[in-house]
Amino acid sequence: MDNLDCAICLDLYKIPVTIPCGHNFCMNCISEHWDKDIKEEKESSCPQCRRSFPSRPELKKNIDLSDLVDKKRKEDSVKSPGPPSVSRAAAGLCSRHGKAMELYCEVDKMCICCACIIKECSTHKKVLVEDERKDRETKLIKMSKKVDMQIELTEKNIAELKENIDTAKELSEHTAEWLSNKFCHLLQNVKQCQEAMAQYVEQEKVRELSQAEENLHQLEESAETLRKHLEQTEALLKKQDDVQFLQESQFIDEPPLKEVPLSVTLDLDTKVTAVTDIVSKISKLILEDLRKVTLAADIQEVQDSPKEKRCTEDISAVSTKSPIGECYQAQYRPLSFDPHTAHKYIRLSCENRKAEHISMGVQKVPAHEARFEGSCWQVLCAEGLEGGKHYWEVDVSHPWVYLGVAYSSIKRKEKDKQWYLGMNKESWSLQLNKGCCFALHGGKEERLGEHDYKRIGLFLDFPAGILIFYGVGSKLNHLHTFHTTFSQPLYPAFWIGEGVSVTLL
Repeated sequence: MDNLDCAICLDLYKIPVTIPCGHNFCMNCISEHWDKDIKEEKESSCPQCRRSFPSRPELKKNIDLSDLVDKKRKEDSVKSPGPPSVSRAAAGLCSRHGKAMELYCEVDKMCICCACIIKECSTHKKVLVEDERKDRETKLIKMSKKVDMQIELTEKNIAELKENIDTAKELSEHTAEWLSNKFCHLLQNVKQCQEAMAQYVEQEKVRELSQAEENLHQLEESAETLRKHLEQTEALLKKQDDVQFLQESQFIDEPPLKEVPLSVTLDLDTKVTAVTDIVSKISKLILEDLRKVTLAADIQEVQDSPKEKRCTEDISAVSTKSPIGECYQAQYRPLSFDPHTAHKYIRLSCENRKAEHISMGVQKVPAHEARFEGSCWQVLCAEGLEGGKHYWEVDVSHPWVYLGVAYSSIKRKEKDKQWYLGMNKESWSLQLNKGCCFALHGGKEERLGEHDYKRIGLFLDFPAGILIFYGVGSKLNHLHTFHTTFSQPLYPAFWIGEGVSVTLL
């Protein structure tokens, strides 16, 4: 009972089976071997003699051999009450010939002895056991390094995903809070306006009805006087004494008719009509426009929306309408925003040619030394301008924006207004604010009067130290000129207020 070891697993048979060539194997071992042959599109074969079978043989348990294996196990357990006997494979001996295994068969994928070299594996490719181990060790070490890198990358991805999840939660919470505050503020203002209008109507009612009540009282007194006059007259007409009649009738005069306004008119038309018009517009915004936005199924489609795809085309179409003329056509300079400088509230789009102050939530942006922070809602262009002459134009959605130029040395992390555009010696700007504009530099402000331009043109003559601002309409209208000496490259710069967007043309 020495040859009761499976040639595949090198251990005592487990459910031994005999295949057509006469060799024995564990049922699971030979089944797995044939499964591998099928995957490699080979015929089922014997791992020992290499005989092939056109069709996969049916496996049945070899009962006699199974009994021998069971008997062997019992004998081994009686001989050694401690650990089970060591198999040939565990002892480094060939399961087929009981000899020391010194080579590795690359075809059978197993260690073999010198007898196997002559018999079963004579035509197979073989290597020394030590060489095969070194080769496998090299592969395992390489695999381990790769797995280490994968673990490091996976852990990095886990950390980044967790951070993104936390950021998304914070953003959603911030946005929900912002929306709640906005709606609460809106409702409070609507409530205040409602109460003010109710109070106004009540005051008008009290005033007008008070006058009407006074008029009614006068009419009632007049009616009572007339009734008394009528009674007196009728009593006089009944007197029979002519002398007495004549004497008393001379004291009766026709009573005057009291005239008072009969209409009761509340003076509400002018004010109520204005309020009604506004309420109608607000109702339309809320019941139609706002409802469409909040209930739209495609509300999340932003970056891939048709609007975003048309953005560049729209900018190009708009820019052709400017009356630049021959004087600045040669100096016209296309620009783009530098995303590394954009404040976290400034969202860039349209190939970095549009900047918008978003107030509903903070976008996740990587930290960068060039990025503006605090209340400096600012962004610079990527292009530095120096030497020669330059002209560019910008479209502003509505006022509350500073636009101009700045040195790259302008502070980025300060929280006070000193580092707004034009509030320091590092920048020059034009402030647009509700119909009026101001020129600013070094913290000094010059009011330029009332202007309501949606497009501004800027001309820079760097060597001459000239910066000119134009309001762009049917023609270029001069707004202000700075005269100075520029010592560093200048970057077109913008401070953008809440809800405002700026587009480079």
